This record gives sequence, C-alpha cells and structure tokens, in this order.
Amino acid sequence: MKKIAWQIVGYSLLIPGLIVLPTPIPIGLIMVAVALAILLATSRTIAGLVHRVRRRFPQVDARLADAEPRLPRSLRVPLSRTRAQRGRRSGHRAGDRAGQHSGPSTPQQAPQQAE
Repeated sequence: MKKIAWQIVGYSLLIPGLIVLPTPIPIGLIMVAVALAILLATSRTIAGLVHRVRRRFPQVDARLADAEPRLPRSLRVPLSRTRAQRGRRSGHRAGDRAGQHSGPSTPQQAPQQAE
C-alpha cells in the first residue's frame, strides 16, 4: 500500500515537472529529479528505463555517477542500482567469469631467445 502511495506521489510530481521543465525557472528540473528519485525506489519500470538511458548515453551516466556521492542515502542507493556497468564486465560472456574462461588452461610463455 505504501509503495502505491509513493508511486502516485512520484508520478504526480513527474508529469507537472515535465510540463514546467522548459520554463526559465528550474522548478521543473527539481520536480523531475525528486519524482525520479521516488520512482527509482518504488518502480522497476522506471529503474529499468534509467538504466537503459545511462547505458546508451555515457555522458548522462558520468553526470549521475558524479552526483551520487553528494546525494542523501535514500536517493543515492536507488540511483546507484541503475549504473550502466552494473556488475557486468563489458565484452564478456556469462561463462567468462573468474576461473571459468574458455581460453587456454596454461599461460602462454614468451619465446626464449637464442643464446
């Protein structure tokens, strides 16, 4: 019940915030930021959307990563769950985790020079 109430609050801040966003006074930006913080904590859909945006736009990811340490814990934790490189190493398959790689089992040695 609390989760639904927080989602209603989040969406009721998000929609007017998006409408007011183009105005010269930054109240729309503040409303959108607070709404996203609430929705990140309560909605998997919004968290997935923010994660996809962070993965697609590295500049946005970098800005949000810079802002994370300065945020209160209640906002920092849900935002940190949407990081672009969350737990996965880019370019690796699932079976390529530590000790499970499919490469040669012995390290390759450098060729010895003739004496």
